[in-house]
Amino acid sequence: MRIQGSTSGTLGFLLTEVGSGRPFSAALRAAMAKGYTEPDPREDLSGQDVARKALILGRLLGFRGELQDVEIEPLVPSDYVRLPLPEFLERLGELDAWWAERAATARAQSRVLRYLATVTKRKVSVSLAAVEASDSFAGLSGTDNQIAFTTRRYGTERRAQARRLVTLERPTDGDGLGDGDGTARPQSTAARVARRRARGVSGGVANAHRDDA
Repeated sequence: MRIQGSTSGTLGFLLTEVGSGRPFSAALRAAMAKGYTEPDPREDLSGQDVARKALILGRLLGFRGELQDVEIEPLVPSDYVRLPLPEFLERLGELDAWWAERAATARAQSRVLRYLATVTKRKVSVSLAAVEASDSFAGLSGTDNQIAFTTRRYGTERRAQARRLVTLERPTDGDGLGDGDGTARPQSTAARVARRRARGVSGGVANAHRDDA
């Protein structure tokens, strides 16, 4: 069995905007203004959030590794990760040409850029992928999420699609969201909005529903 998913509404929005021709710097600032990103957007761009979600999915398939065993492709060069946040934001425009080239290359091949988690029992990875225009992942827009399951029994995929941001959080002691054992679990929309507002981050999260493709 294999699970593949686009599980970050933040990165989904960013790549949709970049794919439509918007400069990377403008797309990221728009995501920040809408409250889609963490206070430091590099937490989203690092791929760590998607990696944590992928690890949860991996557990369902029997993956025995830990977070450090997940292969992660970050979306910004390492030099920018080490910058102080104000300097990183000031230099965002330096990444525009790099991202424009990646988007143009995908477009020339009739493909679309998506950040995907790929999960099997033996391997978990998260990376940027140029998916074919006919793939349902290409049809995602903005903060839409989607997870595809491929089973041995049927050899086909069933896909669950969620609209807007759907987040898996790791509860801690006293947060009112779990047992405090460090186990990640789905967090409700209301709880996520409340926690983001408590941290001074605006909302931007809507209810989710499922669709079979």
